[in-house]
Amino acid sequence: NHAHRHMLSATENAAEELLAFGQRQSNDPARFVAHGMWGITRFWQGRFGEARSHLEDAREFSQRSGPTRLDLAIVADNLDSHLSAQYALTLACLGHLDQAAAETKLASEAASRLAHMPSRAIVIAVKARYDWFVRDETTLRLTAASLIELSEEQGFPFYMALGRCHLGWLAVKDGNIRDGLNQLNTGLAGLRAIDAVVWEPSCFGMMADALVWAGDLVAADRLLDEALVISADTGGAWFDAELHRSKGEVAMMHAKPDAELAERFFRQAIAIARDQSARLWELRAATCLARLLGTRNETNQACAL
Repeated sequence: NHAHRHMLSATENAAEELLAFGQRQSNDPARFVAHGMWGITRFWQGRFGEARSHLEDAREFSQRSGPTRLDLAIVADNLDSHLSAQYALTLACLGHLDQAAAETKLASEAASRLAHMPSRAIVIAVKARYDWFVRDETTLRLTAASLIELSEEQGFPFYMALGRCHLGWLAVKDGNIRDGLNQLNTGLAGLRAIDAVVWEPSCFGMMADALVWAGDLVAADRLLDEALVISADTGGAWFDAELHRSKGEVAMMHAKPDAELAERFFRQAIAIARDQSARLWELRAATCLARLLGTRNETNQACAL
């Protein structure tokens, strides 16, 4: 699977070739799959507007050609369900939270009726990311537990690793430091074991949060740096704004807060988010920056944000 092995450019090439074939042959299923691959790849690259466009094109071709079942690693068996969930996640990043919530609900309901367990797992995994994005911790706990239960039953190490990362993040936030860090470390080890490199930056972000809550700011900052290196290496820049925002927050938590450094990271996070049309990430970074400016009585700038 090219996307998991940090070869997003190879996935781009495959999608481009498939789309060209579909257009030459007027083959709707081929165009459907190609747009789906483009949409998923553009999401990973942080090109959320393009991701939305491709996913909407895929949905249109799906409606024309009917439900599509394909043996493709990037989409499991049921492409329609995967793309519906991915579309909801894309809408969330773009800041369309009400529409994203509705699409997430539809995708989850459809997945619950699937007989193909890997397809069901991938939708639950996307749902867990959505719950984490919007910080719905109560629902995330249920979604992650469901993902782990299904993964244990079916033997899905990748989805097991993701579920453990989510539950570990929740556990540390609840004050269960040792148990949560153990779960996160186990989840990260599981991702490394299957070479799911492109997933590491966001999961490192979870671990960095946990390390901050555990009081280890140096380790958290170091892990965020590592996440940004991986993102640059893979081209999977979708979480970069959040990583920079987190570095800004860490800079303000030291015994001697570095407000100047924090401001640079917050502004960089905002710039990245705006470039990606990621209104959700932009709002978070802008809120952090406004809070910082407020402490310096720079209320006009804070209000402008």
